Amino acid sequence: MPTDSRSDEMLGAIAVIILLIGTATGSASAMLGMSATALALLTVFYRRQIGRGAILVAFVASITALVIGIVAVIR
Repeated sequence: MPTDSRSDEMLGAIAVIILLIGTATGSASAMLGMSATALALLTVFYRRQIGRGAILVAFVASITALVIGIVAVIR
């Protein structure tokens, strides 16, 4: 019987928390930097698992923060 690790779920929760903290700072540049860093780290360390579970949630949160940051910086 396989035992599931909760580390992926924790990573997804941390990514969403980073998105919320970046939004709460009010600085588009800070949110852009945090999301770009998170996106780079996800692609380096979790490349094979990006389409599944909590890693997908973290990836989508990073992309969302990146898009919001770009739009806010351009505006």
